[in-house]
Amino acid sequence: MTVLPSTATIQDHLDDFDSLEADWHRVLASSPARHIFFTPCWGRSWWQNLGAGELHLLSVRHGGAVVGIVPLVRQGDTLRLLGDKEVCDYLDIIAAVGAGDIVAGALIRFASNGGCSLDLHPLLPDSTASLNVVPLARELGCVTHTEPLDVSYGMPLPSSWDEYLESLHGKDRHELKRKLRRLERAGQVRFYASHSLSEDLEDFLRLFRISRASKDEFLTPRREAFFRQLYQATGERGWLRLYFMELDGRRVAAAFCFNFNGTLYLYNSGFEPAYQGLSVGLLCKVLSIQTAISEGERAYDFLRGAEDYKAHLGGKPTPVYRCTIVTQPGKSSVPEVVRQ
Repeated sequence: MTVLPSTATIQDHLDDFDSLEADWHRVLASSPARHIFFTPCWGRSWWQNLGAGELHLLSVRHGGAVVGIVPLVRQGDTLRLLGDKEVCDYLDIIAAVGAGDIVAGALIRFASNGGCSLDLHPLLPDSTASLNVVPLARELGCVTHTEPLDVSYGMPLPSSWDEYLESLHGKDRHELKRKLRRLERAGQVRFYASHSLSEDLEDFLRLFRISRASKDEFLTPRREAFFRQLYQATGERGWLRLYFMELDGRRVAAAFCFNFNGTLYLYNSGFEPAYQGLSVGLLCKVLSIQTAISEGERAYDFLRGAEDYKAHLGGKPTPVYRCTIVTQPGKSSVPEVVRQ
């Protein structure tokens, strides 16, 4: 019979992001699974603008040190990871190297003690939840169910633009070069990063809204408030990369990106529909790839969604999962949770 580790203690910080932030950053920096969506500023921005339910910010201590952070939201008798799949492409629990099973055990104990099931998503295959929580739950006799939720596209970046072009399929490479030549013939092209000025965010939101009706519908007042807080928080930390493409001095496309842990994340984008014939939306993304290569980034993440352009630009698919776990109360001794 599998017995959960009994030496770990759980502290519930409730809604106190501040007291947990230093440990959160430290554990995340030592975690094998690191993405910008797992940072405290992302979680705080989501909770303050889009959150609903009861917030539980758990720290897991083992051997005198905090080795795990588990940000959760309780809704009824279900515990979910802090965030939602509409604005958080990946979510996970956060564990230091070698502490995955300890943190997984602490999460299962916490859920069992509270009479809760777990609904964990969106999970990458190499997430701590996928590699540690799910197998341990199965060993303990919990009912688990894992299903595909979506697909994400990304790619390692070569050391030069020419290498990148050569890595594309012949037809895709030819088509990309043709589009770039056509854009250059249309006028003077300029591609650059914003300096986090407030008017630049307004320009991005304008391009985002007008590029497609579904994007305008997506940007509800609460999501717009989330975007604004996230823009400020990630800009202060140096992670924000808001790129613009100009044609003859007019901003015709933008890419809202983040630079984190050696990866450039393409989070969202927008463009002027009047310039769609010049593929300005696509080419703005292409130039962000070129910039990432020139700045020495290791990887480019197109994030979730199976849009065709991602594969044409060299992206490779990775499945994203949803896992539900029905815990078994009384399967092991459950330590008292310290609340703060």
